[in-house]
Amino acid sequence: MQAVHTSGYEGQSVEAFFNRLLKQGIGVVFDVRANPVSRKFGFSKTRLRQFCERLGLSYRHESSLGISSSLRSEVGDLASYQRLFGQYELELLAKHAAKLKQIGTFMSQTPAVLVCLEKDVQFCHRKVLADAIANSSGLEVVHL
Repeated sequence: MQAVHTSGYEGQSVEAFFNRLLKQGIGVVFDVRANPVSRKFGFSKTRLRQFCERLGLSYRHESSLGISSSLRSEVGDLASYQRLFGQYELELLAKHAAKLKQIGTFMSQTPAVLVCLEKDVQFCHRKVLADAIANSSGLEVVHL
């Protein structure tokens, strides 16, 4: 089933993370972090791309769809995240409507996943991003 899949790697090992993607038939990982650095083994851009390649997956970094660290520094509770995500949707996603449509078209043909850190999608911009892609493509959103 084609969908806008999303996944956060927080609290997972590299093995568990990729096992879940492979079981879902994912073929492409869209890393949607503005700054793809991680203290967790295997999840920095270079290592994540290497793991993808070894497993036969494609890796695409879409930094322009991430939220900069400076904007995230003041969030803590759900209300502050919701304000940040509202700003993200109005200011950033509006500028990237063509890219969202392109990714939606791609996801309607190829199993792919939007990846970021946060385990809880309510505290991650990928939920807003996934909803925007789904709205432009007609696909369902599935949070893995």
